[in-house]
Amino acid sequence: MVNMRIHPGPLNNDLLFLETEHRAYTMFHGGGDLEQVLDVRRGDQGLWKSIRQHAIPEPVKIYIRRAGFEGVFNCGFKPLDHALITALVERWRPETHTFHLPIGEVTVTLQDVQLMWGLRIDGEVVTGRERKWSDADKRDTCYRLLGIRPEESDFKTAQLKTKVLRAVLDTEFPDNPTNEQCMQRARTYILLLLGGSIFSDSNDSSVHMNLVASLEDFDRCSGLSWGSAALACLYRNLCKAATNDKIIAGPLMLLQLWAWSRIRATGPKYDGQNLDTPYGVRWNSSLHFGSVPTHSVSGYRTILHAMMDNEIIFLQFVWTPYDQYLHQVSTDWLCNTYIICWEIVEEYLPSRVMRQFHLMQTIPTVQLADNFVPVMANRVERVHRQAHVQRRTHVDEAGPSNRGERTPSHHDDEAGLSNRGERAPSHHGEQTHFYQGEASGSNTQFTQDTFNTGPVVNFDLNLPWDQNETSEVEEPSLAYL
Repeated sequence: MVNMRIHPGPLNNDLLFLETEHRAYTMFHGGGDLEQVLDVRRGDQGLWKSIRQHAIPEPVKIYIRRAGFEGVFNCGFKPLDHALITALVERWRPETHTFHLPIGEVTVTLQDVQLMWGLRIDGEVVTGRERKWSDADKRDTCYRLLGIRPEESDFKTAQLKTKVLRAVLDTEFPDNPTNEQCMQRARTYILLLLGGSIFSDSNDSSVHMNLVASLEDFDRCSGLSWGSAALACLYRNLCKAATNDKIIAGPLMLLQLWAWSRIRATGPKYDGQNLDTPYGVRWNSSLHFGSVPTHSVSGYRTILHAMMDNEIIFLQFVWTPYDQYLHQVSTDWLCNTYIICWEIVEEYLPSRVMRQFHLMQTIPTVQLADNFVPVMANRVERVHRQAHVQRRTHVDEAGPSNRGERTPSHHDDEAGLSNRGERAPSHHGEQTHFYQGEASGSNTQFTQDTFNTGPVVNFDLNLPWDQNETSEVEEPSLAYL
């Protein structure tokens, strides 16, 4: 058991400054129920029940593969262990986006998303302009892309209730379907996966119309960075749950598979030696849990507390589980950058977990360019970023920047900051805008590569539009609730 009498740390709050706001603070100070687990939300049970009853038709699989989601479907459905998720959240630090274990910092990376689920991690960012959906637009879009015309009661503002999509899967699929019917059914499967698992929220009962529209063109859909979007959503949900939120949602199956592959004592044994890709497919078989303390949060706490780098294999952390699949390390995995999913923008810092890439870990010094911090006016985004504001004593003593403005932070909720600690000017007040660089109209295509900083601290942005244009431009909004 974890010794609650020891000093829980940190001894120095310069890095881990969210001490009293973190859910682990209550645990170490004798408050609350130590056996209480998080309310883990997911809404994809109906999808997988339908797939068990009626396998996805082969003509439909072609379009699922074309859109880039075949790997996630091949991994199948497994129940989530709420106790394991809870124990991991207690080790998650929003300040660094890593789990803090006795053996060091570890985290879920773009490598894990790509190899575990087969999702694309480069390409265009999953975001766009805020669109005002009229009732007619919503119904017409659903009819054109999904083959259904929902009633007004089937929507919650711009959210389509997933019960409507599940009802579609209960209808008989024709023996000789047209291409249009195959595409419509494929979109239905994908939307239930996105809304119920990958991008699920605390309601887990609806999917935004923006996601419906993103599936119109399968070729463009396959070019989107769904992997980085999924990871951004996971980071956001872990941060919220770590700061005493009692509910957690998002791509938690990815987190559980990550734990099973890297923390031996938490993972079940599977039948055979399945070397199919993606990596997560190996658990889509009969599982044997043996001595794994399933559904026991105290048991998982003990395992995480006892982890060490020694000869006890059972308590080792598997730094590189994918060796037999890899011939080289992708530079995409190693970029210190921002990962984005609509209004969600999170820091991705692989420089803190270099041992997960077979590299030597040094003291992390690379920081993202502060003048490239996304600016959000969305209320939910402001609340989240305020929870990340640094409360360092020496920062407070230093006072405001030389522009006479308030003390900046790396998760400032109003404006990006330069590496000199100065607040970047905002020309639009509280208007939501994307980056300090401006976009040229609706044809702008932001890619994940656009936001990669690599090992460079200060960098010049290679704008994906014609820098010689002088016309007035609009900036894309990220409001997506």
